[in-house]
Amino acid sequence: MQHLFVMDKKLRAEVWDLEARVDGLRERYAALDGEIQSLLNDLRVFKGLYYARVGRHLLERDEAEYGLRRRLFLAREMLRSAGESDLTEALRRFEEAHRDERLRLEASREESKEDFVLFERLKTDERLEDPQSLAECRALYVKLARYFHPDLHHLDPRVKTYSLIMAKVNERYSERDLAGLREIDDGVIFKIEIKGETLTEHFERLQRIEDRIKECMDKRLDELNAIREDELCRLMERWRREGGGFLDELEEAARMELESFLHSTEKRVDALVTNIDAFSQTLGL
Repeated sequence: MQHLFVMDKKLRAEVWDLEARVDGLRERYAALDGEIQSLLNDLRVFKGLYYARVGRHLLERDEAEYGLRRRLFLAREMLRSAGESDLTEALRRFEEAHRDERLRLEASREESKEDFVLFERLKTDERLEDPQSLAECRALYVKLARYFHPDLHHLDPRVKTYSLIMAKVNERYSERDLAGLREIDDGVIFKIEIKGETLTEHFERLQRIEDRIKECMDKRLDELNAIREDELCRLMERWRREGGGFLDELEEAARMELESFLHSTEKRVDALVTNIDAFSQTLGL
C-alpha cells in the first residue's frame, strides 16, 4: 500500500511538472501567435502605404501592358481579316487566353483599394501612435489566445466555441480594438476542468496536449518564417530601417518605369495606326 502511495506521489509530481510545461508552451504559443498577428497587421497597414506610394504605378503599368497586348492582337487580326465577326471571335480568343491575367489584375485593383482604405483609416488612429495602448493590446491578445486558441484545446468538446471566440479576438486585435479585447477579457475567461478523470488519464491527456502544442508551434514558426520571406515584408523591414526615403526611391523608380513604358507604348500604337491606315487605303476604305 505504501508502495502504491509512493507511486501515486511520484505520478502526481510528474503531472505537476507536465502541467507547468504545458502552461509554458501555451504561453509561448500564444506569444508566437500574437507576433504573427502583429506582423500581419503591420503588413496590412504597410500594404496601404505601399499602394498609395508605389503599387498604383506598378498596377497601372501592368494594366497598360495588358491593354497594349490586346490592341496589338486585335490589330493583327484586323490586318489579316476585315470581317467584324472575325474580330469578335478574335477578341473572345484573346480574353480566354488571358483570362487568368485579367482576373489577377481585377483582384489586385480591388485588393489595393481595400488596403488603401484600411491604411487611410488606421494611419489616423491614435491607438497606433500610443505605445502603451499597443503594448496592452498585444498583452491582452496573448492572454486571450492562451485560453481560447483552438489549437490549444483540440481535445475539448467545446473546441468550436473556442474557435468562434478566438475569431472574435483576432478581429478585434486586427482593428486595434482595445476596448473590445477588454470586454472579452472581463467576460468569459475560464479554464475547462475535466471531471471524473483519473490521475493517469490526466497525465496521458497532458502528454497529448504537449505533443499537439509542439506540433502546432512548428507549423506557426514555418508560417512566421514564410511571412518574413515575403517580398512585401522585406520591403517593410527595409522601410523601417532606412526611413521614408526608401519609399521615395521606390516610388520614383516605379513612376519612371511607368512613364517609360507609356512612352514606348505610344510609339507602338502610332506604328499600329499607320499600318491600319495603310491597310484601309489598300482596301479602298
